[in-house]
Amino acid sequence: MLFSAVDYRCDAEGAHVILKNQILFKKSIIMAEMDVLLGCKVTNFDMPGRAEALRLALAIGGVDFEDERLAFAEWPASKPTWPFQALPALTLGNGEIITQWRTILRFLGPKFGIYPSDALLAMRCDELMDAVDDLIVKTNSTGQGLPVEEKLAKRIEAAAEGGSIAKHMGCLEAYIEKYGSGGYAIGSSITVADLVLFNAVGMATSGFF
Repeated sequence: MLFSAVDYRCDAEGAHVILKNQILFKKSIIMAEMDVLLGCKVTNFDMPGRAEALRLALAIGGVDFEDERLAFAEWPASKPTWPFQALPALTLGNGEIITQWRTILRFLGPKFGIYPSDALLAMRCDELMDAVDDLIVKTNSTGQGLPVEEKLAKRIEAAAEGGSIAKHMGCLEAYIEKYGSGGYAIGSSITVADLVLFNAVGMATSGFF
């Protein structure tokens, strides 16, 4: 079959219209997704905690949000009202509540370009976030229930060379060296994993735990 220049031009114009419609459709989806964040609220206790990465992600995305911080004395009454009875939580503009902080980051990340679209990189991002949470749990549990001075001594021991915390930090460092580049934890641009790592290491080195 022969095609004239007119045929090619018509095909090109048709393809342009299709592409334009696809772009407009994708933009409408993005705008609809962003609409649910209008008037959203992050709820946690008055500390950085696991919610700090959520706050950072929303700030990167340019989203105004309510930063609700509960006093510990308020928690017994508030606890039964939350899914899974735990914080942090993200309340969307439509009233929907999302809990589990890594789930929230995987929800927010793609909207702001800070969660990999590549499936393998996304998996590495999730893996690192899980490993960082293991560090938080390990640090919190070291010396738990002991008097302050004894607890501090246990944590100093764990953070010293050969200790459980130091070994875990070494694993994190090796992982980042293997899968990150240019100062980023995973891949060559900022991801939610960087936010989680930044927050956890910041809390650890500040003596927050």
